[in-house]
Amino acid sequence: LNQSLVYKVQIAASSKNNYSRSALEDNPYPMVEKKPDDKYYRYTVGAFGSFYEADDFRQKLLRKGINGAFVVPFIYGVRQDKQTLKAYSREFPDLSNYLNGK
Repeated sequence: LNQSLVYKVQIAASSKNNYSRSALEDNPYPMVEKKPDDKYYRYTVGAFGSFYEADDFRQKLLRKGINGAFVVPFIYGVRQDKQTLKAYSREFPDLSNYLNGK
C-alpha cells in the first residue's frame, strides 16, 4: 500500500459496519473505508501493482461466490474515480489497462 499506484478489489459496501469479518480476514490486505460525508462503508481486499493482477484476483473472488467484486485504483493512498484517473494516465501508464477494461 506504500506504492504510488495500488489496485484493490472492492467486495462490498454497506451503510452499516457489519460485513463478514471472515471474508475480510481470509483475504490479503483487508481495508474498510468510511468518509465522513459518505454513509457507506466500503470493503476492499488485496493490493496489486498492476490492473491485470488485481483483475485476476477479482475473478478468483467471483468464483468463490463474492459477487459484484470490482477493481478500484488508489493513487497516493486515495481512492480514485475514472474521471480523475485520466489526469494521472501519463504518470501511471498501467491506468490505461484499467480505463480500457483490458
